[in-house]
Amino acid sequence: MRTSVQLVIIILTATLTVLVGADVVGARAGLQVQPYLLKETLKPTEQKKGFVDISNPSDRSIVVTPSVKAFRQIDTKGNLEFYDSKEIAAGIIPDLAEFELGPREAVRMYYLVDGRRLPQGDIFAAMLFSTTGGSVASGVTGTAGVGTLLTLVNGTPGSRKLDIDMSQVPVMQIGNGLQGTVVLKNPADPEKVSGFFPEMVVRVAPLGQERTVDGPLLMAGNSRDVKITIPFSRLGFTKITISAGDTEQSKWLFMLTGWWRWLALPLLIATIVIVNIIVKKARKNLRKKAGKKL
Repeated sequence: MRTSVQLVIIILTATLTVLVGADVVGARAGLQVQPYLLKETLKPTEQKKGFVDISNPSDRSIVVTPSVKAFRQIDTKGNLEFYDSKEIAAGIIPDLAEFELGPREAVRMYYLVDGRRLPQGDIFAAMLFSTTGGSVASGVTGTAGVGTLLTLVNGTPGSRKLDIDMSQVPVMQIGNGLQGTVVLKNPADPEKVSGFFPEMVVRVAPLGQERTVDGPLLMAGNSRDVKITIPFSRLGFTKITISAGDTEQSKWLFMLTGWWRWLALPLLIATIVIVNIIVKKARKNLRKKAGKKL
């Protein structure tokens, strides 16, 4: 494996709830942050700059203070906890320590990512923007913030093993196609920082259909529920196989899906009628044979 520093930054801009400390990351701040996605690769000892655009859609001026924290998942729903990390704060450096945004103003803030200062492996950071000033009417009150999540791979990534649980996928499938919930678990040591976005491949046999499903961020020791929906028409037993990396799980299901749902009742009635006719004829023949013997 190359010794070069590989850095992949996936920025997910969202309204977040900070589960540590008193600050609230949410819509109260009225800030808007972009871009949503950014990927970078760093060579050895290389430094690169990125940027985020921050805008104030309210009608009052606000003071914005950026900060960098680490984050981790704390439950199966993907909720996050933010905490201070000197290493991450030293390796992701905003150009501005504080700035003011007037009503409906925007600013492009650059930041430096320094792979030499960041820990090796998987890194999970958040660039948060706390605000002060304004009033309730303006949508800004007290201290609030919005943020950008950054997931980094610096050098050699952490474990990419995955456990797949299909027990929540119903054996009887009646609807538009395959529907169910797959539970993914990252069995890596939760004491070590690691995580990734798993990519699952769902195969339907014997139809030969295949669908790729992008999973959510899955950090070490955590489980996430992933809903699977694949529309198709099928009557009978079907083998569903889900694979991710070196892990693969299969399950046999009985499918009554798609247009087969509308044919099932007429087919059932026709089957009952045919069976009834066959039974009546068989009984009639038996009675005739019994009469001849007498």
